Amino acid sequence: YQRRVHGEKPKQTFAMVSKELGYICAAIAVFCFGSNYIPVKKYQTGDGVFFQWVLCLAIWMTGLVVQLARDSPQFYPFAMLGGLFWATGNMCVVPCIKLLGLSLGMLTWGSTCMIVGWATGRFGWFGLEANTSSIKVGWLNSLGVGIVVAALCLFSQVKPSTQDEQSSDDDTSGGKPTRTGSLPLPAVADGTEYVQMGPADEADADWTSKLPQHYRVIIGFVLSIGSGFLYGINFDPPTYLMQQHPEYSQNGLDYVFAHFTGIFASSTVYFLIYCAVMKNSPKVFPQVILPGFLSGVVWAIAQTSWFVANDGLEFAIAFPIISSGPGIISSLWGIFLFNEIQGSRNMQIFGGSLLLMVGGIVCIALSGS
Repeated sequence: YQRRVHGEKPKQTFAMVSKELGYICAAIAVFCFGSNYIPVKKYQTGDGVFFQWVLCLAIWMTGLVVQLARDSPQFYPFAMLGGLFWATGNMCVVPCIKLLGLSLGMLTWGSTCMIVGWATGRFGWFGLEANTSSIKVGWLNSLGVGIVVAALCLFSQVKPSTQDEQSSDDDTSGGKPTRTGSLPLPAVADGTEYVQMGPADEADADWTSKLPQHYRVIIGFVLSIGSGFLYGINFDPPTYLMQQHPEYSQNGLDYVFAHFTGIFASSTVYFLIYCAVMKNSPKVFPQVILPGFLSGVVWAIAQTSWFVANDGLEFAIAFPIISSGPGIISSLWGIFLFNEIQGSRNMQIFGGSLLLMVGGIVCIALSGS
């Protein structure tokens, strides 16, 4: 632990994280990222801005617990930039879904996130050092990433039954399809906020619905790629500090609180701007507060585990695994718990993408052996 005495320079702490622990934490992150939106599934989240703020409040409080558990190590303000990157990318998600649709939007920002995060560690982008020590078989690592990208593309073709089987719902909803919300496929491990566009949302016109079709596509892709890029670099600030300043803590857990503080502070600023734009009449859904808080805690556990996985595996291995794995988890929830994926075509696509995903992850893991 890092203790501070008045007038004494903080001592360096090192992360003693084995590869085995790295893979365990990666598995925890994958499971939690694939499950954290289950508590809010049946609740209306509106345009998502209030929900994001509740989510980020829970994230910050979980980070405070980590900070206290770590015996209050030095706070690194520069690491807050990572939280700013994540929160900014998350604000783009709802417009992306409205402009491109769920599948195409998620495919775009999910693939961008994974490729940017992987390449940052693999080749040393943005002032970071390349993960040359963790990659033993470079071509196998690159092949694994390519296979995972192909699996994400295939995943995007899976259509939840809430969309495919609307005709059966029309008889019970007065001819108007209803959507109670579904777990999105594929899920992206960056903790993206998925706001279900239910009937109440569709009735409210916003700036996205007023754009011409060709502008909708262009702006949608720009926002999706930008969002994925910001997700992909959200670990860069703390990693930069550890690499460029050996006197700083080398344990990723000591940067969690600063990272989460950046998330909550940025989200609060965006929420206040939103309130001003809405003329102090924001769309607030009280029933989503407790489920949203629980969702935020689970997300924070996943992100904290990702910090540990980065210490044990480094970006080039941890990022592709954790960025792609939650799609499997959320899909399994959709099949067995919510009965959202039905039909032989969907099952065949899901099975094929699952095999590709597992094969890609195995290649990535073996590339570091």
